[in-house]
Amino acid sequence: MIKQYLLGRSLTLLSAVCIVLGTTPLFLLLVKASENTTIVTVDWDKRVGRARNIYSLNLWSATAESVGTNTSYASRIGEIYPHICRFHSAEMLKIGHPKAWIKMDGQWNEQKIGRILSFLAPKCESIMISIPNWSPTLHRGGKLPTSKYDDFARWCAQLVDIVKNRQKYNNVRYFEVLNERDQIYDGSSEELAAVVRHASAKMRSAHPRIKIVGGSWTQPFDDSDIQTFLDNVAATDIQAFSYHHYGTSGSITDLNILYDRAKSVGRRGAVIRSWMDSRGLSKAELFHDEMNIYSNWRKDSKRYMRSYRSAVFMALVYKYASQRGKVDSVMPWNDADEIYGVLSRSGSSYRFRPAGHLLRILRREFSDGELYSSSTSDPDIKVLAVRSKNKRVVMIVNRSLSKNKNFSIDMNIENFNSRTYKDLSINSLGFSASRKPWNQNDLRSLNISKESIRFFVFN
Repeated sequence: MIKQYLLGRSLTLLSAVCIVLGTTPLFLLLVKASENTTIVTVDWDKRVGRARNIYSLNLWSATAESVGTNTSYASRIGEIYPHICRFHSAEMLKIGHPKAWIKMDGQWNEQKIGRILSFLAPKCESIMISIPNWSPTLHRGGKLPTSKYDDFARWCAQLVDIVKNRQKYNNVRYFEVLNERDQIYDGSSEELAAVVRHASAKMRSAHPRIKIVGGSWTQPFDDSDIQTFLDNVAATDIQAFSYHHYGTSGSITDLNILYDRAKSVGRRGAVIRSWMDSRGLSKAELFHDEMNIYSNWRKDSKRYMRSYRSAVFMALVYKYASQRGKVDSVMPWNDADEIYGVLSRSGSSYRFRPAGHLLRILRREFSDGELYSSSTSDPDIKVLAVRSKNKRVVMIVNRSLSKNKNFSIDMNIENFNSRTYKDLSINSLGFSASRKPWNQNDLRSLNISKESIRFFVFN
């Protein structure tokens, strides 16, 4: 009682002195600091789902032989080692273009395809080859005439025969039939399904273990046409469905709006998954095979997509997709151009942009194990926590446009044997990485800058 009285008198006197001096009492500063610290809670005893290996990439630039056989480029792709490398560009079917995979007569350029795959197949866990359209020597214009369905199917099967039977690339597992053709089959997607069915039958007769990807839908809110397409295919026709979803098709530059949209972009797959499951396609995979901020590169007036802001947007998308999206892969658009790319080019050398560092870290550290419960006391802070046999990893995203944040990580550490941990950051200054000796007290006083990402890897 006497001690409490003396403490109270001391604090009263301290406050009085501080008022006279115009300063703030120390104990009030401590209270204020505590109030301004975000608590990040991770419960390593509460499993909430399976970590999904969804970290993939579009190899648009690599469809050109000058890029696809570049050793610096191949090395960077290998550092990411995407779950799926999707070879796709509209120019693959433009005769005479550097990215063309067809010869002047419209037939597949077997030698060029083989040279590119020889460099990049070892750098990817699996490969998807997109067949964006029918050959320009077969048909030009709108819908493919029914009289040409069989010719198109045979042409697709020739590509399968080249890659799987002659060149024997075992990790080329997926062939995507057509890209964004839903636009010309608007309101008649049952006809698009018929084209895919014909192609699938011929392609799988050439190699029965390949997986046919159908859809490649321009955007995922075309509810009626997507469901009609799914009504007209069976599990023997397609083994995966794909769609594209970006933050905006317009010219929005308000980052709060764009970061808000990352939730919808990450979670929309759950709706399509439910449509597939109800139509006998529960074993078919679901691919979100184009993702970034802007679907139209001309709208990116502030060049967000090659800055750290693209990394923040993608980190949010991957967080939501991992926790609620029910997709089997998310593929950023794209690898290495001057607007979208996760890599930048200087002469013949390639280096990671911020989004490239993000994809590399997520693929290495978050692609196996289990998801665990995580929460924060600040709506600007988003968290993803994964635990596997040999490590525990936490991603923390600060989406605030104006405030650096103080935070602490509150997590149970029973059976925690880590002697060191990795601390990785992506922010406006670039990428940084360090390994630190394990000290739980270090996690009580941390900071994350505005619009940035931090990763903690405990081995």
